[in-house]
Amino acid sequence: MDALLLERHGLSAGTARSLQPRDAEQIKDVITRDILQGVRTHDSAKTALRKYVQQVERLALQPEYATVVDGRLRERLQQDLTLPTRLAALLEDIEERERQVIALLAESDEDQARVVDACASTVEAVLDSVEEVARHSRLPGNLGSWSGQRFLSLELRQRARGDELARRLSAEIDRLIASLPASATGRASALPDAMPLAKQLVLAALGGHGNIIARIIKPTQNLDSVERESATEIQKFSGGELPTASVLLYCTLARMRAAQRDRHIPGGVGTLVLDNPFGTANYGPFVDLQRRVAGAHGIQLVYTTGSNDRPALGRFPLIIRMRNDVDVRTRRRYVQVLERYGDAVTEGVARAQSDGIASARLLRRSVLPQENSQDTEAPKEDAG
Repeated sequence: MDALLLERHGLSAGTARSLQPRDAEQIKDVITRDILQGVRTHDSAKTALRKYVQQVERLALQPEYATVVDGRLRERLQQDLTLPTRLAALLEDIEERERQVIALLAESDEDQARVVDACASTVEAVLDSVEEVARHSRLPGNLGSWSGQRFLSLELRQRARGDELARRLSAEIDRLIASLPASATGRASALPDAMPLAKQLVLAALGGHGNIIARIIKPTQNLDSVERESATEIQKFSGGELPTASVLLYCTLARMRAAQRDRHIPGGVGTLVLDNPFGTANYGPFVDLQRRVAGAHGIQLVYTTGSNDRPALGRFPLIIRMRNDVDVRTRRRYVQVLERYGDAVTEGVARAQSDGIASARLLRRSVLPQENSQDTEAPKEDAG
């Protein structure tokens, strides 16, 4: 009080004796107001302290923080922290825990940056492959108006790169983590499977749905016109258009994969076996289109069918007729080749004769009864 009187009113023990009653009364009123104001401020501070202590207690008791709040600290937080002595005793523990949390957050930021970098590399590779598909879909030069056209055209709108890509992926990863239930925290199995996760990240990199446009040339009876349709409409194609478009897409993908693997194989990219497409896809120009595109991409087409559609089968250089047989004794099933015919067989005989073979003898095994067999034909595209 002496210090307060001296500081604010210039009164000391000596000068106070000469103070007039009126002046002393005024000084008393000022000191009384200051004391009352101090009491009100103290009460408000205690109320605010109790409020904040309750918030800390509720926060510490929430189930999602059970694994990060030390048990001893939680126990002490449940004590009466409104007493200054108890509150001061916790400050050191809280400050130490704060330093630990800050270090963990910094480590988490580094981990997230590494995850975002890995996801960005994956997304970039996926989008580069998507664009590469369109480049490998270029059609050969013997298809009239279709010559040199890209069967599949792709447009990637709003594709992000660099810092913008990292920002979009980071936001998407944060959203995925935030959507996980508290019980799944720390479990990798709680995340989506690889393929759905990759799709989500690719969409995030493109800014959402609607920013990737894929269109294909629709096979029509008149191959002189180029009519592009959305790839999502392929299921509405007719019986002949759908398998033809599917074969062309397969050839595109097979060619791209072969290029990625740097496969320079003289025999071509590979073989595609078609399970009885005739009946819905025996239209001559469609069959020719399939064969030409497959040949240009180094793919051998093998058509299997039980049909005897001579106009359709006559387009193939090699037709192998096979039969399913059953051994009567062992009951085992066999597939036997009955005959080979077509231009390739004729040309093979001509080449054999030109090599000096004057004659050949054919031994034909007798066939089993008709009820134990089925006839199928497998026209085979010439690899060359």
